[in-house]
Amino acid sequence: MSDKRHLLIFPAIILLLFNSIFPLVVVLNYSFTKPFSDNPVFVGVGNYVDVLHSQEWWDAFKRNTLFTALVLAIEIPVGLLFALLIRGKGKLIDIVSTVVILPSLIPFVSVGILWRLMTRTGGPIPLFLGVLGIKYTLMTTKSAFWTLVIMDAWHWISLVFLLLSASLVTIPEVYYTAARIDGSTKWQTFRYITMPGIKYSLITVLLLRIIDSFKLFDENFILTGGGPGRSTELLSFFIIKKGLREWLGGFSATASIIYLVIVILLCYLLITFLTKGQGMLER
Repeated sequence: MSDKRHLLIFPAIILLLFNSIFPLVVVLNYSFTKPFSDNPVFVGVGNYVDVLHSQEWWDAFKRNTLFTALVLAIEIPVGLLFALLIRGKGKLIDIVSTVVILPSLIPFVSVGILWRLMTRTGGPIPLFLGVLGIKYTLMTTKSAFWTLVIMDAWHWISLVFLLLSASLVTIPEVYYTAARIDGSTKWQTFRYITMPGIKYSLITVLLLRIIDSFKLFDENFILTGGGPGRSTELLSFFIIKKGLREWLGGFSATASIIYLVIVILLCYLLITFLTKGQGMLER
């Protein structure tokens, strides 16, 4: 009887083809043409030259890189701190964990609407900051950008907490017992037991958050619409604006391909650096 177990992966392959590979081939084709015109023409690498010479593209890329660096600098340490503090068993721990996890369950559009309402003139955030003597308005470039950063951190710290909490549970308690008997300090215990135990989960959540921060669109569109000016226009917003507002299909397709290559390369370099060339599957 022949082995037909490999047939079980066919549904996944078909889904991958229609969900990822086929759209990627279409976008790649568009990047070498001028689509959506009466006479689509092949332009070779012309679109790539246009994108790489576009100051708007580079501004959006720099803005998105800064945004990613800031949200990671907030989300990873705070999520790890919560995971370390909210450990153990008990009803109180379960209640606190549920409250911390809740923001990650809210849909992207709902998050944008929620923060739009909270930051509007007369909303709770301007009123609260006003009590502290801080004048806040979403109509300034710095306030809009930092609001976007804080909103994203509020939304996804819970994901970091959830993944790292699950990883912490897998570390055998006997390691901590042995460390206490040997007189290890809390820092030594964290450095030599906790960090190695959650290393791969930490890398995974880091990669997930990098990818997600470069994909941010819904909350950005609802909260600021890319403004004031272009102060919160991140890469996803820039690409959609070029494709759907200015109807530059070839340009936006090319920007998407370059964008994809940058994210893949960045993730590869991070995995190589953080695992010292061993990769995620080597333990």
